[in-house]
Amino acid sequence: KKYSDTGNLNQLPGYSVINAGASYQIDMITFFVDGSNLANTIGLTEGNPRLDAPSGEFFMARPILGRAFRFAVKVDF
Repeated sequence: KKYSDTGNLNQLPGYSVINAGASYQIDMITFFVDGSNLANTIGLTEGNPRLDAPSGEFFMARPILGRAFRFAVKVDF
């Protein structure tokens, strides 16, 4: 459980994130692929502890980042 305030009164909604990665090596060349947040989940990782309670229906928080992929090639010589 995570809360958006220091008094632990406002609980943030839960979420799940799926990440995956793979690499493949051919001689001196290595290929990498990484994917984060593959299901493109929406969630808040933390709230604003400086506020005692959210004003109305809105409050400041840090979201998880959307779906992203990274490709890389490494050459050893």
